[in-house]
Amino acid sequence: MAESASPMLIRLNDLQRQLDEVRQSKAPLETGSGGGDSMGMDARVTKLETHMEYVRKDLDAISGKLDKLVENTSQLPTKRDLTTNTFAAIGIGFAVMAIVVGGIIGGLGWIQSRVSPAPAATPVASVPAASAPAAH
Repeated sequence: MAESASPMLIRLNDLQRQLDEVRQSKAPLETGSGGGDSMGMDARVTKLETHMEYVRKDLDAISGKLDKLVENTSQLPTKRDLTTNTFAAIGIGFAVMAIVVGGIIGGLGWIQSRVSPAPAATPVASVPAASAPAAH
């Protein structure tokens, strides 16, 4: 048995050991005596009733701890909650990126509209001069 075992576990082990002792010491009852004698049955029943009181107390303690465990675990996030939160965070990230990119594009457009455009250069096309045909 580990040194860090709980008192409840030790008590349950003691009860198991005592129950084994009772089972080993149990002598068969005589039948048909007609004398109205219980042949030691009262002592055995009393011992079992005493053990049942301890078992009942242990079960009540376990039940109380189980109720606390259920209450605590009901407040933990579920897998669905975690998935929903992950998708929400990703969606918020995309929204922030869209706002930033939109702000940059809008800001650049605003800056460009405030700067007066340079006059457009007139396209000039040069045509090569025609050369006179050579005489042969």
